[in-house]
Amino acid sequence: ERPASQHARRVKRHQEMEMNSFTDRTSTTAAAGHASPLSVHALTEFEFCPRAGIVAVENDWQQEPERDRINLGFYLPVDFADLEHRLNDSMNHLWRWVACVVVALVAAIVASLWHRPLIALLGVLACIPSSFPLRSSIETVLRLVGQRRELLAWQSRELRFDAETPHPVDWRDILRSSWMTIRCLEAYQDDQRGLIGKPWCVIRHGSFTIPVWRFPPHPVAEPQIYPQHLVRMAAYCHLVTECEGRQSPCGVVLFGDSYLGTTLPFHSVAQQQLWEAYENARAILANIDADDRWKPPAPSANLCSGCPCGAPRAYRELHTEFRRNGEYIPVYGSTAADQKLYHSPCGDRFEWKPPHERAKSLGIV
Repeated sequence: ERPASQHARRVKRHQEMEMNSFTDRTSTTAAAGHASPLSVHALTEFEFCPRAGIVAVENDWQQEPERDRINLGFYLPVDFADLEHRLNDSMNHLWRWVACVVVALVAAIVASLWHRPLIALLGVLACIPSSFPLRSSIETVLRLVGQRRELLAWQSRELRFDAETPHPVDWRDILRSSWMTIRCLEAYQDDQRGLIGKPWCVIRHGSFTIPVWRFPPHPVAEPQIYPQHLVRMAAYCHLVTECEGRQSPCGVVLFGDSYLGTTLPFHSVAQQQLWEAYENARAILANIDADDRWKPPAPSANLCSGCPCGAPRAYRELHTEFRRNGEYIPVYGSTAADQKLYHSPCGDRFEWKPPHERAKSLGIV
């Protein structure tokens, strides 16, 4: 009974800490004089699936989860002269380490011919510490040779941010141009509408500010643009225009960890899509405020197959539980063949088994 009581107190203390944190955030928002702001990430989830949007809002998932990606903020070298200089330096380092290994091997061979086994062994052992920097130098040279080949084959494209239709973009063209790249450390917020969001970065030139967002790593070189992506970029353009007072005629979407992407114009059609999605999301949240048992219809199986909200995960006490406005909700899961309990944010919130592809592979749907 003692371990059980200790566990109960620990769970209660953990829930109280989470509830106090949620209360502090709520009181801060109320003091600002408006309803809880709707994040661009949550708005995008609502456009994708109302249930995913509800889960994002109630779990306070304000931003898209960060992923380990290559650093596209800089592209070095950005011209052929810099590349040649770095390649020459790397080749010099490589030849030095090659010379060290060759000298050590020649010394070992000569010592063995002179019947000096101890000196021969020392010569062989001397090659070991040199092999690691030699390998690193070879990898560096190969990478730079690949960049040189890519740079020779690369053709610069004209930057057209005023086009009414999507236009291909090469991020290297932007870095080589007069546009200034600025990482967004704080979110933009429209207090009047209660909309908040932070793009990956913005680029500025003259009176223009263009928000930039990056697709998650995708097996397809050029992922398909869906309505939720159009709404996301339109929201970023609106926030930039509202907060900076600068022109934002479009946004840039980069495809995963590549330097290629496309523009998404912020025209009248995009603005209409944005505010229709915004009003729909607010209406859904209003329905839940009026009746906490209300829930949207279940989405199609095709929509759920790759949705992170419906992805099953193994249950871990105090680690994988999900919340609803600061309070933990009961786990609604299934036991798979490996005798582990699996559940998901969407499944717990709406008490159902989302037909996710991983759930099908586990045999729990």
